[in-house]
Amino acid sequence: MDNQKHQCMLDNGDMNINEDDMLKLNLGGKIITVERDILTQIKGSMLEAMFSGRWEKQLQRDGDGCIFLDVNLICFQIIVDYLVEMKYSSKGIAPHPTFIEEDFDKILQQMMKYFGMKNNAELDACSLDLEENQLYEEEENQSTQ
Repeated sequence: MDNQKHQCMLDNGDMNINEDDMLKLNLGGKIITVERDILTQIKGSMLEAMFSGRWEKQLQRDGDGCIFLDVNLICFQIIVDYLVEMKYSSKGIAPHPTFIEEDFDKILQQMMKYFGMKNNAELDACSLDLEENQLYEEEENQSTQ
């Protein structure tokens, strides 16, 4: 089994990545640069999985070698800003995502959910517990019924 894991890492990942790496992301044609550790700080999230190095060779890239993500630029930039603020915030005090125009709010919420992020005001921290996320979704569904 360990040989299979190692072979999978060789086939898909890059063992020479560093948390301080600067990543160039192409977000629908706009290039942004962000430190790898900003995107990987929420353990268990889709962002952490994508940018941890485990799937480095599988990330889609543009002609210039930038990682291509077909996402809404405004909403993804808000997520990055949130993660930057989270990195430099006091432990246990997570920032709240920036509020944006109503047109983008639903997109932002869907993106945060997709990337495994949600802000839990009760805990005042970003939570990724899958069971808790399911409970959160059930509560949302019940409140809309």
